Amino acid sequence: MMKWTTTTQHWLMLGAEVDERLDENRRFLKGISDWIYYAPDEEGLSRMLQELIQDANETQKEIKSVTPLTQSTAHRSMHAFHDTSTSPDRSWGLGWGIGVGFGASYTAGFLVIIQQHELVTEDEFKQRLQAVQDRKDAERRAIEAAALKEKQQNELTDLLKVKADAEGSVSELRSKAGNLEQLVERSKEITTKKKALRGVVYVVADVEHKSMELAQIYQTTVKEEHLSALAELEEALQQSDEIKAKIEMLQNALA
Repeated sequence: MMKWTTTTQHWLMLGAEVDERLDENRRFLKGISDWIYYAPDEEGLSRMLQELIQDANETQKEIKSVTPLTQSTAHRSMHAFHDTSTSPDRSWGLGWGIGVGFGASYTAGFLVIIQQHELVTEDEFKQRLQAVQDRKDAERRAIEAAALKEKQQNELTDLLKVKADAEGSVSELRSKAGNLEQLVERSKEITTKKKALRGVVYVVADVEHKSMELAQIYQTTVKEEHLSALAELEEALQQSDEIKAKIEMLQNALA
């Protein structure tokens, strides 16, 4: 046979009894006297200890230690008085006060450590040890799961913000690419216009140029800007899709 020991703790707290004797008068003119006294509930604490001892005897538990728990308290008394008088040619005032106070600690409760011993077979002893280890493993897994869930929730919150920014960027890039596409269509044709002072100018999409070469360069520039905008839009759309996929994965994990 093997001995299995179970240890428990008991907190016996009853606090203090408060006796307040406050002066009904609260006006300084007549004087104020207050007395407040604190005392531990010794009778209640003694009763709780006796009940605990009785339970230990009936169930054959062992009280290993009893630790007093202390608290601090303050006692005070005071008396104060003042008076004033005024007249057309003079005014005066009179006041005085007395205060007495002290502080002390008292036993407000006990911390009791109790042990219970059982004789069990070796197989049962091993089973109980395994049960304890299983409980610890379950608690550890629960803590790890809670930490992972919190981490995933934080990541989801951040990704939702990133998603909103990405969607805004996609909208801007789509508008930019659309405007450039329209400009490319309008830039396909080069026309000429006669100016009184400048002579002939070359017009591309309402933009005037001094030479055909400059007009062609403008056409090429518009096309390149359009292609660049399309590439930026494609990249932004890909990033947006990746963010949405991560959000969906986190939402499924948190469901």
